[in-house]
Amino acid sequence: MAGATAARGAATDDGKVTPDEAVTRAAELDGKKGDAQLPGEVEDAALAWFLDDEEPEFTRTLEINVGTDDEPKWIPWTIRALDADEIRKLNRQSENRSARRGGPQGERDPDLASRRIVAAATVKPDLVEIARQKGVQLAHGDDLWAPMQVLQWRFRAKPGLIVQLANDVFGLSGYDDEDIRGVSAGKS
Repeated sequence: MAGATAARGAATDDGKVTPDEAVTRAAELDGKKGDAQLPGEVEDAALAWFLDDEEPEFTRTLEINVGTDDEPKWIPWTIRALDADEIRKLNRQSENRSARRGGPQGERDPDLASRRIVAAATVKPDLVEIARQKGVQLAHGDDLWAPMQVLQWRFRAKPGLIVQLANDVFGLSGYDDEDIRGVSAGKS
């Protein structure tokens, strides 16, 4: 399947239904009586997805209000999904220093964790370039330090936006309820 992507609802070259179409058909069965087994098309869709070599880039562009309610100023902000290892590393780096050096388990600083997550996941604007133009020194050994300083400084009046952006990163990375739904088994 590498390199070949069928349009939604189209059959593949071998006559099988695409994964998107199979899931759509399975969802249409929701609520209809039938066997306890998933339709073969859905099983084929899951198998095809696991065997597919293509990995889509998960990004989302949001608009955030950096102004006030009375005078809103909406700017675009593009984020990318983070994988589990990146999130775990960012959370670990948000613990107190003794925990990072192998000492007792440290407390995770949620504000620092949110800044680290947003700094790592932001595609646009280019936070590294902004930090450079603002004269923020890069920290040796921490590529996210300068972007985090820019975030902390610029969002000082609206720090909740950083938390909201971090939550959107989690959602884009699959940590929400929107990517999973129940499907009742049945025959078509």
